[in-house]
Amino acid sequence: MKTKTKQRVFLILVAAVTLGLLVFFFSRLIIPFLTHQIRGDYDGARQILSEMGWRGAAAVPLIEALQMVVVFIPAEFIQISSGLAFPWYAAVPLCALGVFLGCSLIFLLVKLWNFRIDRNQDSIERMQKKSRIGIYPFLTLLFFMPVIPFGAICYFGASRRDIKYGKFALTCVLSTLPSIITSNVMGLGVRLFLQDVIPLWALILLIIGGMVLLFILVGLVLSRLYFKPAAGTPDSPWYDIMAHSMKAFLRFTVRTRYEMNGFTLPEGPALYVSNHPSSIDYPQVVRLLWPRRVISIANEYYMRKGFVKKVLTAIGMIPKKLFVDEGGVILKARRTVKGGWSVYLAPEGRLSVDGETYPILPSTGGFARFLNVPLVILHLSGAYLNKPKWRKGFRRQRVRLEVKAVIPPEELKAMTPEEVNARIREGIAADDDARAYEQTLRWPRGKKAAGLPNLIYRCPACGELYAMEAAGNDIRCRSCGLSLRFNDRYRFEETPAGYETVADLYRALTERERAERPSLSCAVTVRRFRGEEEDAGKGETRLTPEDFSFTGTVAGEPVSFTLTTETLKALPFSCGLEFETYYQNELYYFYPDEHREQCARWALLADLYCGGYYEEK
Repeated sequence: MKTKTKQRVFLILVAAVTLGLLVFFFSRLIIPFLTHQIRGDYDGARQILSEMGWRGAAAVPLIEALQMVVVFIPAEFIQISSGLAFPWYAAVPLCALGVFLGCSLIFLLVKLWNFRIDRNQDSIERMQKKSRIGIYPFLTLLFFMPVIPFGAICYFGASRRDIKYGKFALTCVLSTLPSIITSNVMGLGVRLFLQDVIPLWALILLIIGGMVLLFILVGLVLSRLYFKPAAGTPDSPWYDIMAHSMKAFLRFTVRTRYEMNGFTLPEGPALYVSNHPSSIDYPQVVRLLWPRRVISIANEYYMRKGFVKKVLTAIGMIPKKLFVDEGGVILKARRTVKGGWSVYLAPEGRLSVDGETYPILPSTGGFARFLNVPLVILHLSGAYLNKPKWRKGFRRQRVRLEVKAVIPPEELKAMTPEEVNARIREGIAADDDARAYEQTLRWPRGKKAAGLPNLIYRCPACGELYAMEAAGNDIRCRSCGLSLRFNDRYRFEETPAGYETVADLYRALTERERAERPSLSCAVTVRRFRGEEEDAGKGETRLTPEDFSFTGTVAGEPVSFTLTTETLKALPFSCGLEFETYYQNELYYFYPDEHREQCARWALLADLYCGGYYEEK
């Protein structure tokens, strides 16, 4: 008979003996005991325990040990039952003895007979690779996870070559005590309820309280032994939580089709770049690469404080000040790829406003060469119209994520930074309106124009500022009466002006502003961020073709600064809310006191004056 067959036969016999003992224990002890308790015959219940004597007590550790050997029978049955039938000072040692016998028997089976049960072993091994802690603390961690059977943990531990029996047995017994005590307390609570010592609500509170305390203890152990050692790296369990959350979110918001175009993604670390049409580009890349890890170079603002900062810091996210040169970002990215993880970058540095691609940051090519890993160029199409910068909420429609190029590091080294930039620009060039028209995509829902006046801040026909308003699928000018209506293809219906898309409107604004080259000024409310600190104030901002300036008070102190347009580079903004910049490594958010639509105008003029978007396009 083959060894595996012998092991199966042995397992079946052990399972049969275990089930037989459970039947004996419940039929001869638990059921009669409960019957007397329910009737209020407490003397009869004590008589049952007395008659069973040592046999009832011996059944508890024996059953628990055999349950661990066969794995698939939960240990909670016997633990709760022992708490119900025996006083706590007997139930806890009996269950602990059962764990000792079970882990010892498993240790002998594995070492002498190479006995193995595969249940949960793959998931345990994956966790162990990421845990970065020793085998004994790792076993303790596993015992605190309620979803993994005690027996499966013991089989994993006993199969390790570096395991010592004494430490192994001690770890198993001590690590299971919280679970044993909690189960025994539940059994005790049931017995007290049946004896009318406590009411039903007290029993429920006792059970809930025990579970809460156990989960708190589990959380403390997880944070100490599992989360903490991998903190600050993509191997942190927080990355798994984030990735699964992103994948679940994407299922309900977009329908993504991945096209490899004959390319194979690198198994090791790489630099992934893509266009930036929406706020869900990084989640799309995370889903594409799963289970491989990829960390984004992200806006520093989101890593200032709170729960989001803790999570992003825990997974090793790389913070970046928008349009500020930072050597530390490059070094952090280099450490990330040397650690075996990939890096994601949106080289435009900001969200597209009209579905077309911004120029990439000039330093991108040199950065890609410096990392000395493959460069993977990705292209997203359709994501802009699902969630444009100017509109709240998602419209579910098809999104395509394509692999445009995989360039090995040897080829990158042979290219100049400018040549790398040219390859990236070619790969990420996008026009979402044209793509949607070609594929006959439709958006039948209404309110397509909601939020659009926060981007189209002046009438493209008469030039009146802040006169555009939206209603349903229509956007119109209060001054000249120009009216445009979106159809189901997210294109404007026939109009005398000939505008078909949002990009057409934005292009018309750009040409008007380019011709006029105005200077701007406005009263603003300001927020200043210094790390986790935040101050508020008031003042005035000005923008000319030569410079940007702010004069006012922040936190009760006068503040004044001027940045040349060469230093400014761009003014990132949120539609209908604020525009922003850095000064002396401090982030300033400016909220116009009137006409919040003008935030888009400040950003557009900054692009023109700083030699940005439309100068290069």
